[in-house]
Amino acid sequence: MDLDFATIAAPDEHWKPISRAARAGLVQTVRRCIAAGAHVDTITYHEGHSCLQVAAFHGHHDVVELLLEHDADVNWYDGRNRTALSYAAAGGHSRIAARLLAAGAWNDTGDGDGCTPLHHAACGGHDAVVRLLAERGSDLEATDDDRLTPLAAAAAMGRIETVDLLLAFGARLEPRPPEVPSALCVAAACLQREAVVRLLHHGADPNRRCDEGATALLAAVERRYPKPDRTAVLDVVRTLLEEGADPNAADSDGRTALAAAVREGWLDVVDALFEGGGNPHAVNGPGWIRQERLL
Repeated sequence: MDLDFATIAAPDEHWKPISRAARAGLVQTVRRCIAAGAHVDTITYHEGHSCLQVAAFHGHHDVVELLLEHDADVNWYDGRNRTALSYAAAGGHSRIAARLLAAGAWNDTGDGDGCTPLHHAACGGHDAVVRLLAERGSDLEATDDDRLTPLAAAAAMGRIETVDLLLAFGARLEPRPPEVPSALCVAAACLQREAVVRLLHHGADPNRRCDEGATALLAAVERRYPKPDRTAVLDVVRTLLEEGADPNAADSDGRTALAAAVREGWLDVVDALFEGGGNPHAVNGPGWIRQERLL
């Protein structure tokens, strides 16, 4: 999911006075602009952010209220297909989100990356907004273009309280269909150990297969971009092994966590996998090297 909000966070030279006033929270200036003939749905030049979106993102409730009183389009979507509710959720502004919903905002509209307002709130750890959206019936199992649910998005960012909250509202630990990665696989791949621990505590299956048959253990070891901290990898690997992860589980191409650790030269991770029952004689899939040749 795309977390870039630079174009709405700061104005450029093309922003009109009403948009600048909305960003700054200058409600009287916005009022004067409207009285002077400025269109309430004036948009910015590059990305097409409406005044309502700008005010919602920056948390200016009074400006949002004024714009809605003048019939601003509550469901206008900009160049990234984001609405004012998406921006309020991303900014963590629950009061504004509630006002937008009362005005008819669509709560499950996906943006250009497929992210719903709930994805944005979960990713930011904005629990008041998460609670509001969940109570209003937002889809807990909606997936973005990366096939992440809001729960997985929260886990990817290490938002522990948000993980608990979404699970309390009924988010699935094991999403359907099976090709949708579980929150545990995502947390492991992002080396979010505390999220891994919390998800396992809630009953996540450490051997559930996700993308291309990979388990959370392989996802943790294969994380390559950006280059991971080996210590963080080791911590996640040990946590998964302690909770019953199979060190010999291979994905659909025959890749194992042990082979991945050998390839990276992470001897402490290799040792942990051996201690957890890793098989040094396993043969991996095409293009992979038999582990014992490198040990």
